[in-house]
Amino acid sequence: LDNANSLHETSINQLSWITQVQKNQLCHVSKGAVSSQSNDETIISLIENQVAQTPEQLALCQGDISISYQQLNQQANIIANHLIERGVSPSCLLGIYCERSPDFVVAILAIIKTGAAYIPIDTQYPLQRVQYIIDSAGIGLVLSQQALSNKLESLGIEQLWIDQTDI
Repeated sequence: LDNANSLHETSINQLSWITQVQKNQLCHVSKGAVSSQSNDETIISLIENQVAQTPEQLALCQGDISISYQQLNQQANIIANHLIERGVSPSCLLGIYCERSPDFVVAILAIIKTGAAYIPIDTQYPLQRVQYIIDSAGIGLVLSQQALSNKLESLGIEQLWIDQTDI
């Protein structure tokens, strides 16, 4: 781009936006390492394998929140077991209504561990839209965060707060 001013006759789509060195790096990175993983592994088995290999390795971080693979798996297991105790089965459809955070990832993994399915519901949606999603999908239980519980209480939907430590 340094010489773009001197190329009056060149179309903008013909300009090179990265250097040759950067192109080579991208090509090298995109090839990646050859994986020995089989194609039939699930996200759950991959995470549990990672827990067995490096339990204390960082899995998620957001701001000052850091979660290791072991913590991630333990939290997901606690919630999954609680969901199963509440009757959640592979035929169930649950909602996830929480801010984008490690809690959101924990909720997804917990639901996957039960075999159920989920619909993420954006916390920025107006309550009428949230109600429509819940009703039209037949969602009976929503995993949420305690700070958002007031928004959902008016809808009369059953909630499970995933950030509550005594689940």
